[in-house]
Amino acid sequence: MDWPWFIWLMYPPFFNDEQRGWALANVPCWLGNTWKSC
Repeated sequence: MDWPWFIWLMYPPFFNDEQRGWALANVPCWLGNTWKSC
């Protein structure tokens, strides 16, 4: 299950650095496709 990038940023303790990096890298995609996996 994929989570929107802002969830990853709001709850960093639940994710490791690699996952947070992936979320940040997908910010533009999430902004254009809210709640949809990229």
